[in-house]
Amino acid sequence: MKFIIFISFAVAIFNTVNAWSSENSSKYIDECRVELKISDDVNQYNLTTGEIPEADIHPDMKCFLNCFMEKLGILKDGIIQEDADGFNHYVGAETAKEMIESCRDETGTSNCDTAFKLHRCFLKHLSYEFYRFLLMQNGGDDELIQKLLMAVV
Repeated sequence: MKFIIFISFAVAIFNTVNAWSSENSSKYIDECRVELKISDDVNQYNLTTGEIPEADIHPDMKCFLNCFMEKLGILKDGIIQEDADGFNHYVGAETAKEMIESCRDETGTSNCDTAFKLHRCFLKHLSYEFYRFLLMQNGGDDELIQKLLMAVV
């Protein structure tokens, strides 16, 4: 089974105005896959449903989220960067503040676990249609959009 990357929230929310493009997102995806040695046949879980127990989430997926969020400047050494541009651009200052307030205390046993917990917390602030809209409005190509939306179906 092809490797499916469930980072739709990270891409939709955290990419800055200048960094947004399917090319840059794909670059970060590829860089993290190489760094973490993730192969195409690794079957990842849907991180957005909340139906899968955390213990069953593949550890590589948590580390992938950490890698991707760090490349976007959202996390650094497991600490949320509250001044990251991506927050305000995609959700507005008020929602960004709410997300940071709600999620800043989410910590895990490692940087990867923290990224996963933040990912789940941030998802509480968005719906499928909202970040689908963000992807479409910000120039994501059809292939990338389909890949990302598979994470929330």
